[in-house]
Order: sequence, then C-alpha cells, then structure tokens
Amino acid sequence: MPWLIRPLLSLGLLGALLGGYPWLSRPRTPEALFKTRCAACHALRVERLCEFAPRQRPAIVDTMRRLHEADQVIDEEEAVIIRRYLEESLICP
Repeated sequence: MPWLIRPLLSLGLLGALLGGYPWLSRPRTPEALFKTRCAACHALRVERLCEFAPRQRPAIVDTMRRLHEADQVIDEEEAVIIRRYLEESLICP
C-alpha cells in the first residue's frame, strides 16, 4: 500500500496546480484587467478613449456591456474595476 501513496500525492499536487491555473492567469491589476477583457472583442484604442472626459469613460463600459454583449466577457465586479480605472487612472498619451 505505501507504493500507492506517492502516485496519489503526485496526482493530487498536479490537480491542485492545474485547478489553480485559471486563478493564476487572471489579470492582477486594473490596467491588465482592462486590456485583457476589452481586447478580447476589439483592438484597444486608448487615444480614442482619451477624447472623452474622465467622467464620461465609465459609461463606455456600460454601453459595451449592454449593447455589444461585453457582459459575456466582463462581469459586474470586473466592470466596476474597469470603470474606476478608466475614470481615475487611465494615462492618456
């Protein structure tokens, strides 16, 4: 029976590593979240975003989620983070 413990532990470790992969691969900053989620559907055009006043930028996220099916890619929790990033932290060129 001791011969069985090592393979089971190895499989358990492998399963834990693979099961944790989606969590490990998630964007870790608001900027990374914005780039990852928004670029999933279209090219990012930061210069175009910068044409809008910071207070107007969060509405773009709402429009994309409501009218362009971005709610399939960006959940509400992520949308809050992206809205805040666009209004408060986006650096315009």
